[in-house]
Amino acid sequence: RDDEAAVAAYKARPDCRYVVCDGGRALFSSETALALIDEAEALAFGIDDQSSGTTIAFLGLAGGAPLFAVNARAGLDDSRFRDTRTQAPFLSPTENQVALAATAIATWHRRSGFCSVDGGPAILQSAGHARKGSTSGALTFPRSDPAAIMAVSSRCNSKILLARSPRHPAGMMTTLAGFCEAGETLESAVAREVLEETGVVVDEGSVRYLKSQPWPFPQSCMLAFRATADASQPLVLDDELLEAKWWDRDSIRRACEVPGAVMRAEVAAAAFAADPTLEVLVPPKNVVARELIEAWLNEDD
Repeated sequence: RDDEAAVAAYKARPDCRYVVCDGGRALFSSETALALIDEAEALAFGIDDQSSGTTIAFLGLAGGAPLFAVNARAGLDDSRFRDTRTQAPFLSPTENQVALAATAIATWHRRSGFCSVDGGPAILQSAGHARKGSTSGALTFPRSDPAAIMAVSSRCNSKILLARSPRHPAGMMTTLAGFCEAGETLESAVAREVLEETGVVVDEGSVRYLKSQPWPFPQSCMLAFRATADASQPLVLDDELLEAKWWDRDSIRRACEVPGAVMRAEVAAAAFAADPTLEVLVPPKNVVARELIEAWLNEDD
């Protein structure tokens, strides 16, 4: 990244391609594929940057071809831009990683045009992976705020606690999640978030780490956990949730059979219309919430 000649050589290659982002959206060529376009096409979307005049960032090589991310003008009215949160799970594993990385770096650039130390323009460094204060010389780097996501099951393991927030369509339930606060362990964050959001006290010593996933919405890394709790506790929801419920395996197994981008309201509504006996929907495959749910499904009661 710090070899400017090498980065320039990558840009000059005929197989070099660009991912165009607009905030939390990326340019798609279809429902299941990113638009990987050449430099001229990418720059036609315009550049959104107040300081350096460019927000091109080197992402790496994919199949041997150089990939760059570029920030488009904010708020473009182009239906090919899709919400990365809801659409990236339907990309190939490689393009999923590319979409998340491009969204993360583009979002950071959109928020970081000025230096927090001297207040002046922050100039791109390291092929778009750092910025330097034009007066102070202070370096800043993309942030990944730690967040915990947790599957809480009943002590007998026959039920799982899922909830719905205002950003999810009616009937779409998912695992609980929340940010880790300053000076807090991730295990403590799991217990606190479950208690704050649902009033449920998780069993002491039951929290265990499973895996992680980048989640640049806007700038997080999700760390996934399992925990258990007494399912007879009353649910007391905070203002971040619309509903929460303990679900059995039969209901969740049926939900996992429903295909499509069910985090989109129109897709969720169509699923319930097609099967009025359907009780609930869960996130699609290739997101960590779904992996937590399926891991629980495959466990014994």
